[in-house]
Amino acid sequence: MKKTKRHIGLWMLCCIAVALCAVLLYSCTRSHENTTKQLKVLTWNTYRLGNYAKPNKNEVLRYLMEQDADVICLQEVDVYKNAEFLTLQEVKDVLRQKYQYSYLDFSIYDKRHQFGTMVWSHYPLINKQSIHYETRGNISNRCDIVVGEDTLRLINNHLESYNFTSADLADMDSLRNYEGLRASAKQVEKKWRRATPLRNAQARVVRKEIEDSPYPVIVVGDFNATPFSYAYRHLSNGLHDAWRENHLGFGPTCEHRGISLRIDYILTSDPLIPIQCDVKKTTGSDHKPVVAVLAW
Repeated sequence: MKKTKRHIGLWMLCCIAVALCAVLLYSCTRSHENTTKQLKVLTWNTYRLGNYAKPNKNEVLRYLMEQDADVICLQEVDVYKNAEFLTLQEVKDVLRQKYQYSYLDFSIYDKRHQFGTMVWSHYPLINKQSIHYETRGNISNRCDIVVGEDTLRLINNHLESYNFTSADLADMDSLRNYEGLRASAKQVEKKWRRATPLRNAQARVVRKEIEDSPYPVIVVGDFNATPFSYAYRHLSNGLHDAWRENHLGFGPTCEHRGISLRIDYILTSDPLIPIQCDVKKTTGSDHKPVVAVLAW
C-alpha cells in the first residue's frame, strides 16, 4: 500500500513537471510565431572590464570579440589614464573592429580613471541620455537603437550594490567564532540597510523612464537585486523577463563565496518577445554574461 501511494505521488509529480514544461514551451512558441525581426542582446557586469588587464591578457575583451551579439551592454567598465593599465583608447581599438556604434557613459571621471557603462552596437544609437545617482559608482543611461524602420529604447543599468567585502564576510564562515560572526552580521546589516533604499529609489527612476518611453523598451544590466526584491518586481512589472520566459531553472548570474544569485537581467516590453536566453559560462568577472534573442 505504501509503495502504491509512493508510486502515485511520483507519477503525479512527473505529470505536473511535464505540464509545466509544455505550458512554457507552448507559450514561447505561440508568442513569437508571427515575428519577422530579431535582435541579439548581451549584458554583462565585467568586473572593472576584466580587472583592467591589457588587451592581450584581457579575458573579457577576448570573450566579447568571440560573440555574435548585435548589441552588447557592459557595466563596471574601468579604464585608466596610466598606460600601465587598460586605457579607454585600447578598449575602443579592440571593440571598434566589430562594432560601428557606441555609447560610453561614466559615473566616475577623474585624473586617474573612468568608471561606468558602455553600449556597443551594429545599429545606430541616438538620443543618448545619462541618468546619474547620488552614489558615484552607480549609473543608468538610455539610448535609442535604430533597427531598420524601428526604434527601440535601451536602458542600461548598474544599480546600487551592498558592497560586501571579503572582510565583511570573513567571520561568517565559522559558527564557532561567535564574536567574529556577530561583528560580521552587524556590518552586513548596516550595508544592507544603507543600500536597499538607494537601490529602490533608483528603480523608481528607471521605472519612470520605462513608462515615459515612446518606443518599445529593453531594460538590461546589473540590478544588484534578486527576483524577490522590490527593485526587480518594480522594474519587471508588465515586462518580459528573458530568462523566465525561456527557462524553469534559477539561472544564477553572479557567484561570490559559494553563493549564487540571479541579479543580472534582460527585460522587454511588447512587442519585443525574448525567444531565447542563456546565462553564459566564462571567466574574467564574478558575473556571467546574459544573452537573449528578441523577436518582433
